[in-house]
Amino acid sequence: MKKVIYILTSLFLLFFTSCKKDDNTNTSNEDPRTKFEGTWTCKETCKKDGSFTAFPVTISKNTSNSTEILIANFNNLGQTDNLHAIITGYNFTIPQQSYTSSNYPVSGSGAIDSKQTSINMNYLVNEGAQTDEYTAVLTK
Repeated sequence: MKKVIYILTSLFLLFFTSCKKDDNTNTSNEDPRTKFEGTWTCKETCKKDGSFTAFPVTISKNTSNSTEILIANFNNLGQTDNLHAIITGYNFTIPQQSYTSSNYPVSGSGAIDSKQTSINMNYLVNEGAQTDEYTAVLTK
């Protein structure tokens, strides 16, 4: 009888401890773009020559598209223009577009960590004669 009670108790505990809620799901009605908003410090590395640059980046919601964020000072090209990115949960895609101030075609992707304190990005910038590949880490 003790064996049966032990097995039932073990199964009961196993069932309830395996039903932990996933931290990366958004079950609330919160706008998924909110976690990206703010001023971030971008630490960017060019893969081609290994050059490193740090600069501020501002991310805001695109008021004309509920699935997009706007990134100002992308690739340290200026705060006056915005690059748009499409949000899917904790990830985003930067569809190919030209950054207005430089007319450089850019594209890429990224993700915010579950604590919402760091964003990792990979992207390409075509600077005319060549396309450079970058990695960047944004922190608050």
